[in-house]
Amino acid sequence: MTKPKRKIDFTPRRHKWERLFSHKSLRLPRRMDGLYRRYPKEWEAIIKGKKKVIAERKARKVLPHQVKKRREGSFVVNGVNSNETIRNLKTINGIKIEELEKEMQGRTADWRYLGEKEKLLDIMATDNEFVLSQRLTHQQLAKPLFQIVNEALKLDSRYYTIRMSVNGQNLEIKCGGFPMLEYSPFQDGAIHGYHFKVTNLSNGKELRFSAIHPYLMSQYGFYEGKKVEYRIEPKEIIEFFGLKAKNT
Repeated sequence: MTKPKRKIDFTPRRHKWERLFSHKSLRLPRRMDGLYRRYPKEWEAIIKGKKKVIAERKARKVLPHQVKKRREGSFVVNGVNSNETIRNLKTINGIKIEELEKEMQGRTADWRYLGEKEKLLDIMATDNEFVLSQRLTHQQLAKPLFQIVNEALKLDSRYYTIRMSVNGQNLEIKCGGFPMLEYSPFQDGAIHGYHFKVTNLSNGKELRFSAIHPYLMSQYGFYEGKKVEYRIEPKEIIEFFGLKAKNT
């Protein structure tokens, strides 16, 4: 009597590392497969940590750094200040202006917030004078950028393209993740890791900024130095989003 043929299950089985990396942002690159096999416990610890970060990000409904109005001496953080108040500042967040300038100028060329000979208070006062002359505030300029950044936090992937309407403008937004996290130069604990390329679908105009920009704008009225690569111009934001002063 012949034995019955054994049924073969052709369903592909998923290895342990495949289950760990099943999430689209947790996929294990092929070149790292060997590392996982050599150090499985270390890799599992890394993935567990990354899954925790993703779960926390999904739970957020607003920006991770809530912008609240507070006083730093005579300077109002996340408020409206006169040029005289800005130029008379001695410290911000308890740190001397000279030390902040040294930190902002001392980074590598790609990550500087100020040019080598630029003065922090001069830059802040010049930008503040322009924004107030347009009968606007830094918070109003930051609002449309915050809307875009908030939308980014709803998604898991760090690289994507979406379309949305902001301030009546139909926009295409391309988002990418920095290889390193971007820290606030004012040493207040704010951290972000996204950069954006926004295209107005009506006229083809483009605007580039990073997720840290609206935070620095609303909190300190800071748009970076005029001699650094990633500065964002207040005039460019006003024209791009068609911002207008409200009649009072």
